[in-house]
Amino acid sequence: MKFVVAIVLLLAAGLTLPAQTGSFGNRPVQSVTGQFVVTDARPGGAPGPKPGAAGTNQNILALEPAFLAVSCERIKQVLYANLGVTGQSRSVIYLTIRPARGSAREFAYATERLGNNWIYRVELPPQMERSRLLRLIVQLLLQEIANRRVTDHLAEIPAWLTEGLTQQLLNSRAVEILLPPPDQKFGALMLGPTVIQARQTDPLAAARSVLRDRPPLSLAELSWPAADRLDNEAREAFQCSAQVFVTELLGLPQGREHIRAMINELAGCYNWQTAFLRAFAPDFANQLAVEKWWTLQVVHFVGRDPMHLWTVVESWQKLADLLGISIAVRRNSQELPDYAVVTLQTVIHEWEPLRQTGTISGKINELEMAQMRVAPQFIALVSDYRRVLTAYLQQRARAASTFGKLWLFTPGVGKVVDEAVQQLDQLDQQRVALRPPVGAPTPAPLAGPAGVGR
Repeated sequence: MKFVVAIVLLLAAGLTLPAQTGSFGNRPVQSVTGQFVVTDARPGGAPGPKPGAAGTNQNILALEPAFLAVSCERIKQVLYANLGVTGQSRSVIYLTIRPARGSAREFAYATERLGNNWIYRVELPPQMERSRLLRLIVQLLLQEIANRRVTDHLAEIPAWLTEGLTQQLLNSRAVEILLPPPDQKFGALMLGPTVIQARQTDPLAAARSVLRDRPPLSLAELSWPAADRLDNEAREAFQCSAQVFVTELLGLPQGREHIRAMINELAGCYNWQTAFLRAFAPDFANQLAVEKWWTLQVVHFVGRDPMHLWTVVESWQKLADLLGISIAVRRNSQELPDYAVVTLQTVIHEWEPLRQTGTISGKINELEMAQMRVAPQFIALVSDYRRVLTAYLQQRARAASTFGKLWLFTPGVGKVVDEAVQQLDQLDQQRVALRPPVGAPTPAPLAGPAGVGR
């Protein structure tokens, strides 16, 4: 059991406040390092709802300048410690608490270049969800670190990095980072006694529970999250997958150093993938190596029930069945249809785009589920089929949009189709090579991913 008693003393917490006592009005409050400047833009600097006014929902925080400045510095300290970041910040982050209007969840974010530094300006609503505030500050801090190098454009911070670090802090240190605002005034001081009683728990416990019921996201889905991954309940799977991905990267030899190197490279690259591969070159030769590594990490993290795994023979046969597409064939209108099985290559070559997109998306989902049950020697192969099909859908959409018409078989689309078919042919050859001999016994599969080749 862990007990923490925190007395929030605004002056002792490192705030630069006006010399006068009494109301601070609308004058800015500056954090101890000077990186965060918080202004209350509400009429007369009104504090709005008092702490606790949000009701019994402990996830809603009523914002006020001193509390916000302290919280930002605390988040910064913990994030820097987790990543091993050193050196002084060069940019100022201006936070403005605006009057309540519209959705309480809305905030505005703008940047501007001033000489060799960037300035960040954010307008916040009077109240914010704890996780939303933490995510915003983590994003701003990562942006500031990445843009310490002088460049002509803002660095692209991958969503998985922001989300993964946010979830790690939220599930391990949130109760200590975001303390409620003080609510007792003694002269010029505002005090707020807070008693925290909590058990030390596994920061990944929630992610493990969620990802046992929902397939973890693939590397492509983490890299380019669809809108529905960020806007509704599907966000939970993205959040948990991102947390596991970041945690596993940090667990690599020199993982923290490589993540810092990637962040430092972001401003000099026009996409984060380039910075990632440069920084993690000792661990991954290329993007394919990252995808295979992530597949094995997911299987190991989620765990697979040995009682429900397929044998080698069953794995081969079920994968063969899964990769075929059954279609109805009529020789004439008077006869009942016969059923034939076509390959994915046929679907890609011959079917019209909308129909093939639905079919291939369904197969990707089926492969996700099969990956949790196939024998270990098939895990990497199933992952490769998923990767090829996912990449095909993305590249075909980009190639078609370049030429303006999705249904046209343009030269760009033709190249994407040929490459996908060639890759599927190669995977089919690998699958044939894994076919058990006729009459082979069907021993129980191994319980884990050990022995799986890359």
